[in-house]
Amino acid sequence: MSIVFLRTVFVSAFMLLSGCQSPEVTKVTKPTPSASAANQYSQEINSFVEYFKKKRFGVEISNKEKLYYFPVLGQAIYLNSLEKIYIFEFKDLAQAEQEARKVDSQAKYIGDSGSIGWISTPHFYKKGNIIVEYVGTEKAVITGLQELYGPQFAGAG
Repeated sequence: MSIVFLRTVFVSAFMLLSGCQSPEVTKVTKPTPSASAANQYSQEINSFVEYFKKKRFGVEISNKEKLYYFPVLGQAIYLNSLEKIYIFEFKDLAQAEQEARKVDSQAKYIGDSGSIGWISTPHFYKKGNIIVEYVGTEKAVITGLQELYGPQFAGAG
């Protein structure tokens, strides 16, 4: 008898609560992107995202991260949830050129960082005040980066 009583109380409470809520309270809405959300990232980041989405990649913009070998934060972006790319935006072309010169041709050393033990094959690209880092071997990613930024200036492969 107690199970029947508990079930009756539960069903009655559910019906009462669901009947008392207005549609505005229970309605789940997806926020619409605003102009400020679209401008949250630089033109370079937006162009990167647009390019890889057109190539049918899943694109996820993550956090900006400080890597010890560059003085600016790198915008981390994941392609297809696996391939991590960093985009470093320097204040001007001169600073980007100066930082690019610190990366040896095979990307084994960057400045005074000592030998870097990459988990995969490093690739560095440069265009204007941008340096892009990709550590991986996915051919479609490498092709896309070459189309966007030209041939790599440092790295293996």
